Amino acid sequence: MKKIFILLFLVAAQQLLSQQASEELTQKYHQFDFWLGTWEVYKYGTDTLLGHSKIESVVDSVGLLENYSVASGKYQGKSLNKYNQATQRWEQYWIDNSGLTLFLSGGFTDGKMVLDDVENGKTSAGLNRIAWEKINNNSVRQTWSVSQDSGLSWSVVFDGEYTMKKPDILGLRTCIYKVDDMEKAKKFYATAFGIEPYWDEPFYVGFNIGGYELGLLLEEKPVMEKAEGVVTYWGVNEIEKVYKHFLDSGATENEKPESVGGPLMVATVKDPWGNVVGLIYNPAFKLEE
Repeated sequence: MKKIFILLFLVAAQQLLSQQASEELTQKYHQFDFWLGTWEVYKYGTDTLLGHSKIESVVDSVGLLENYSVASGKYQGKSLNKYNQATQRWEQYWIDNSGLTLFLSGGFTDGKMVLDDVENGKTSAGLNRIAWEKINNNSVRQTWSVSQDSGLSWSVVFDGEYTMKKPDILGLRTCIYKVDDMEKAKKFYATAFGIEPYWDEPFYVGFNIGGYELGLLLEEKPVMEKAEGVVTYWGVNEIEKVYKHFLDSGATENEKPESVGGPLMVATVKDPWGNVVGLIYNPAFKLEE
């Protein structure tokens, strides 16, 4: 019995060590994740745009693929980056359309990823060392230095700041309400908003409400109790009058018009399919022209 206990203990200990080793390896695979993203690359400390770079995760998140191009010109290059478990070092293989090839290796230390070709570079052509440092969640600094004296001294040839590219969001475009009777819903919303649909198909109907789209989508399994965590509010000028108009059109009361601060007033109703429709009077909000 004692031998069985010892054997079980050894097996459990081995599994624990194996799990810890796996977790440590996973952490190392993700040491360079701060470089992931779509970036605009500027000369460090200035607003001079140098290029564009997209760093994406590849091969089940164990590698990073870099795609770089200059802001003006045809120069472009790519690099593949990965933590090599066998050598316990990070490696980068870079190629570009000028014919340059670099094979760098190194590691993450003191908050920086530092890779160089000191071990495998040709001293006659100069040695390369590149460092990446996270400044914040939206910024990474990359410094590329070259040595012409076998690593005794280094000169910076590139000092860039990667700034996360802002998402190209144009603003609210479409609010979808799911219904199980498209013809009935189309008539309800045409009456409630006083406008005919600009898009009318059996599977989808769209209304242009002041430059925004209200869409009706046919749902396969009707759900009457729908979540109210997110509510779309449609702007109105006379909220009491519009609220009554919606009720007269077939909607049911949900939240009567009320002031929520200053002149701002909101109200909500439910359409015949349980969708919450918000109404808002907000004279302070103006659409961009």
